[in-house]
Amino acid sequence: GTVEQLFVRGRAHYGGRAEYAMVAKLLEEACGTDLRAPGFPTTLEEYLERMPRAAVD
Repeated sequence: GTVEQLFVRGRAHYGGRAEYAMVAKLLEEACGTDLRAPGFPTTLEEYLERMPRAAVD
């Protein structure tokens, strides 16, 4: 289906381990627009900094 084709194209473009976020990036590039909600991190590093961490005992 269409979604599967997007994942195949995303992996071909960004590498074999590309996940859903990279598929969204592929759509952003194709549309020439930002699909992220206001305030959503622009980089993976920024996302990881904001992401809550589970306590490790």
